[in-house]
Amino acid sequence: MHFYIKSTRIDLGFPFAASAAVILMLDKSGTALLVFLCCALHEAGHILLLSLCSAPPDAIILGVFGMRIERGEVCLDYRREAVCALAGPAANFIVSLAALPFARVYPNVLKLADLSAGIGVFNLLPVEPMDGAAALKSLLLLKYEERTADKIVDIFAAVLLIPLTVCGIILLIKTGNNFTLLCVCIYISVYLIAKKRTA
Repeated sequence: MHFYIKSTRIDLGFPFAASAAVILMLDKSGTALLVFLCCALHEAGHILLLSLCSAPPDAIILGVFGMRIERGEVCLDYRREAVCALAGPAANFIVSLAALPFARVYPNVLKLADLSAGIGVFNLLPVEPMDGAAALKSLLLLKYEERTADKIVDIFAAVLLIPLTVCGIILLIKTGNNFTLLCVCIYISVYLIAKKRTA
């Protein structure tokens, strides 16, 4: 199913709808709904900045693994690319700060603030496919060639992934059931390996 918002096509696939429905039904704490909201606001930050830079996305695709933005033919300079990459985490931090005054009265609002801040911080990691890596590469391209910029980003990824994976394993051992961080590290590792093979 797809529809349009101005010139941007919104693709809502059945796998996304089905997986979201299953997650929401299985989640009894209400956390999943808050995570979806934080992720939607995160992507809205990207879309807003792209639109303000006169480069609205061609399509927004909702799939099993989240939302993907397909860019149009408009090319931004490296500084604006970096700003647009950081707009998602910035949106999360704004939501988190805006929610804090209401946290004492509404416990779920405190959870929203924590989740939004966590998603913002996580997306700032300079590891592909995170926003931090996109922003870092854009800034590096102001001074270096693309090959050099890619190598620097890869070094950051290698340096960060090892301790993150170790933390994920420790977290799983200590809690016995929290494998979120470990799964994310595995996903990022698979993404980077697949990218190298197709490069």
